[in-house]
Amino acid sequence: MPPIVEFSEKGKPQIKRVDTFCSLLNYELPSEDSSFSGLLEQFDKIIKDKHPQVTSGALSNCHGDWYEWMLAANAWNYRIKNNKNLILLLLPNVSSFDVAALYNDELYGYINDYY
Repeated sequence: MPPIVEFSEKGKPQIKRVDTFCSLLNYELPSEDSSFSGLLEQFDKIIKDKHPQVTSGALSNCHGDWYEWMLAANAWNYRIKNNKNLILLLLPNVSSFDVAALYNDELYGYINDYY
């Protein structure tokens, strides 16, 4: 298992989100009967057992990404299993890229509730 926690120069533990997620799932998709909350609790326990200095706040910060990734994987699997043409896309946070800016000015205004 690759290191799932690194330490900053000040000794603060930092969870490597991608490596941890993949490693804890043994580089496979979770089973269909796994619950998201159950997986997150399992991840937290493994990490805390191995690295007790990791705070609940640090784990909570990872939960959002991990939840999105599990949701996206399940949506993709549903699409393939049910032969659907639509696809779910994870959009970036508006602070990193304002997707609405891709639209013309009139639509952009509606999307951002300017009118």
